[in-house]
Amino acid sequence: MEQHSQDLDKLRSSVPLASDDRLVQVWRRVRRRISTLMSGDEYPRIPGWRRDDGYETLVRRWSVFPDQIQDIDDGTLDDLICDFIGGVVNWRSPDLHYNLGSAVSVAALVAYAVALDLNVYLINDGLAGNVVAAERAVAAILGDLAGISGSTGGLFTFGGTGTILYAIKSGLRRAFPESQRQGIPSSVRVVLTEEAHFSHDRAVDWLGVGLGQVLRVPIGEDGRTSLPLAESILRRSLSSGDVIPVMGSQLR
Repeated sequence: MEQHSQDLDKLRSSVPLASDDRLVQVWRRVRRRISTLMSGDEYPRIPGWRRDDGYETLVRRWSVFPDQIQDIDDGTLDDLICDFIGGVVNWRSPDLHYNLGSAVSVAALVAYAVALDLNVYLINDGLAGNVVAAERAVAAILGDLAGISGSTGGLFTFGGTGTILYAIKSGLRRAFPESQRQGIPSSVRVVLTEEAHFSHDRAVDWLGVGLGQVLRVPIGEDGRTSLPLAESILRRSLSSGDVIPVMGSQLR
C-alpha cells in the first residue's frame, strides 16, 4: 500500500489536474541545463548529435520500459530531453546558415505552450473549441498578402508531401468525380520535371497512381524547363487518351 501511495503521488505530480507552477519550475530547470550545453545560444546545433552509430546507443538507452514510475525530479526527464534534442538546429544562433527557419517569437511560444498544456485536439470544434477558427484566420491573412480578394480558404497539412498529396487528390477528384468509389483510372498521368522534389513521387505512390504513370519533362543545365518540349509531351499524352489532372515543377 505504501508503494501504491508513493506511485499515486508521483502521478499527481507529473499529471496535475490543474495548472500550477510545477510546469514552469521543471521547464526552467531543463532549459538551464540545455543553455549550459550550448554556452547560451551560440552554437548552431545543440551538442550531443548521436548519428554516427545510427542512433543505436540512444535507442538502447531509452527503449527499456521502466518497471517503476519515475520521479519527475530524479534527473531522468532532464537526461531524456537533452539526449534526444542533441543535434537539433538552433535557430537563435547568429552562426546558423541552414535551410529556412527562424527563432520562435515569444507570442508563438506562449500560444503553443498553452495549447500543449490544454492538450488541444484540432480535429473538430467539439474537441478544439474556437481553435478551429485559427486556420481560417491564417488562410485569410495569406490570401490578403497574396492579393486575393473575397473569401479565402486553405488546407493545413503535414508539410510539403501533404500539400502535394492534397493538390493531386484535388485534381483527381475534379477530373474523375467517381474516383472516390471506383478508384483511379489507368489513363491518369502526372507530369513532373526530371528534377522534381522527391515528395511528388511519394504523393503519387501514396495515392495509388503509380510511379509508372508519371511523365517526366527534361530540364536544361540551368534548371529551366523547355516549354516547347513540355507542350510536345503533354499534347502527345493527351492525344493518346491520357488525362492529366495535375502538373508539378518544384526542384529538389
